[in-house]
Amino acid sequence: MHAPGPEDSDRPKPGLGVRDLAPRLMALAGLAAALLPMALRRLIDGDEGYLLMGARLVSEGQRPYADFFSPQTPGVAYAFGAWFSVFGRSWGSARVLAGLVAVATGMFLFEYVWRATRSRGWAFVSLVAFVGSGYVLGWLTIAKTYGLTAMFVMAGAVMLILDRSRWTSFAAGMCFALATETRLYALVAVVAGLVFLWQQRAFAPRGLWRELAGYALGVGAGALFILPSVFASTEALWFGVVEYHGMREAGQNELIGNFRQKWDILRGLVVPERMEGPSDIQFSITLALALVARASRSTPKGFGAAGLAWISLFVVSLLPTPSYPQYFSVVVPLMLADSFAALGQRRLRAVWAPVSILASFFVAMGAAEVARYTTTGINLPTVWTPDRAERWTLKTMRKVGREIDAQGIDEAASWWPGYFVNTKTTIVRGLVNDFGLRVANRVTPEKKQQYHLVSHEDMAGMIQAQKPRLFVEGNWAATPVANLLPAHGYRLSSSHANVRLWVAPPP
Repeated sequence: MHAPGPEDSDRPKPGLGVRDLAPRLMALAGLAAALLPMALRRLIDGDEGYLLMGARLVSEGQRPYADFFSPQTPGVAYAFGAWFSVFGRSWGSARVLAGLVAVATGMFLFEYVWRATRSRGWAFVSLVAFVGSGYVLGWLTIAKTYGLTAMFVMAGAVMLILDRSRWTSFAAGMCFALATETRLYALVAVVAGLVFLWQQRAFAPRGLWRELAGYALGVGAGALFILPSVFASTEALWFGVVEYHGMREAGQNELIGNFRQKWDILRGLVVPERMEGPSDIQFSITLALALVARASRSTPKGFGAAGLAWISLFVVSLLPTPSYPQYFSVVVPLMLADSFAALGQRRLRAVWAPVSILASFFVAMGAAEVARYTTTGINLPTVWTPDRAERWTLKTMRKVGREIDAQGIDEAASWWPGYFVNTKTTIVRGLVNDFGLRVANRVTPEKKQQYHLVSHEDMAGMIQAQKPRLFVEGNWAATPVANLLPAHGYRLSSSHANVRLWVAPPP
């Protein structure tokens, strides 16, 4: 690392005045124009069903873990639940928030690069790479944990590069803690922020301990948001966010294992072989740029926060069993911030030709990914093939939701809870999270009741007893169990796409 050189001396430092407001407004408008429509059109990912159902229950006054099973820290449930309470509960409303979160992440990236390079041009180039990235378009614009985690970590990195004080350190610590409450292993970002502050003692020793104290207080303040869940049911929380992940796959008995699968994921990220789409090529290029930035001496002093954060998050994203490429969407804005902080130490016009080619390449590949994420679903996890796309659209959710409410039954059952995000009808408590079906038979009957889990055998028993009277057979339905419905008095009430509503006669 080195201090800014002669090329940087005539670059004005970004400020908060009117002169510097226009670039920020332009960046905001561009991000909103690209990401909000994407959020509203992106095909549904299966995990969004349980995450938004948890948000619905939080907006209705229920508590994660104590009142329903959840395999993630409660940040998404709290954030989207609060949004539902204010702006209304629906799939469309949730996707608006997801899009705004992605826009905010882009704005923090813009701010980071502008401050690191003192160049608005480089900051805008970083945004082109950001909105052109398939990992951003496909995974940071939906109601999963990745968007909020990326936003909070990127915000924390920005706080660390501002004119540091106890207050900016406090804000950074709080942001990293909030990221952890959205995705547990983002705890490494808290450690990365601490390491970054400690590294600064070499050239800014005065006030270091005051900054560290502010950072620690910020982490503590951010942790306050998880305390209600801890106090409500510590054991259920521990099962959901830790123990469950050691048994979520058939035959799995450990949190970290199957290293052959992890090696395949890592190899695919570095040199894409069996690609889901052009996003994998983009990721490999972004990773290469970030590694070059880490190895170079171009990054100015005090601007290594994003580098420490992405490296730690990259490593920890490999640890879950199994690991998936989408996990690494969280590190994309951080890698871009680190890369352009180094690249931007050169004048943009001196390298305009290669930068333009790279930016155009990213935009072209991103444009090619739009159809896959919004229409065809080819090789897209959850969807996989175009003939399955209709069952994962927001339009289908709205139609099925209306049909569910039209039955006039207070409670229903389904193998996928996403159909109930925007209904008046509620879902059986143990089916709020479909992943509970995987592990219900791997805990004791007492624990199953405590953790609010339901097994496939329990669902068969519900059908035989005709309780509840409404079953929604659709996404991820267990066919052998669903086949019991007509044999036990349920009649087909309506159908759309792959969804069939079965109703039992009143007692």
